[in-house]
Amino acid sequence: MTSETEKGALVDTEVTYDFEESEDENEEDLDEEHGHKRVHVVRSGKERAVQILLVVENFRLAFYIIFLSLLFLCMLLTTQLSGVEDYEEVILTVFGITNICTYMDWPPATYVLPSVWVLALLTIEAYLVVSVFRVWVAKEERKVGYFSPSL
Repeated sequence: MTSETEKGALVDTEVTYDFEESEDENEEDLDEEHGHKRVHVVRSGKERAVQILLVVENFRLAFYIIFLSLLFLCMLLTTQLSGVEDYEEVILTVFGITNICTYMDWPPATYVLPSVWVLALLTIEAYLVVSVFRVWVAKEERKVGYFSPSL
């Protein structure tokens, strides 16, 4: 942001966002101020910084979506392209019970499954790492203690 002085010269002004909430400030005020943006470019003099808003639960949601898509893809590939007529019967005779993993045991699902599973694995690992940071922030805000929650 720039502003004009009395002589008409443009001067850089410092723009920063304070994300600390006071007791009176609620979430709607923050949303109105930032316009629901996930990425902000913050100016401080001549320097700029990028602030990214991460919602921890979005990583878990992404994992569930990818995992359910993986299951659907494996079911589709096994039932339509595997060439095995009794794919459930083989597992049933060996183990006495069948489950959803039966669809993951036959080609071409076995060729596709590892590649898609890596995406699911990366999203759940990102969720675990970011959730540790969420706990760390809660500890810094004194919302939890070392061994029990602070009430």
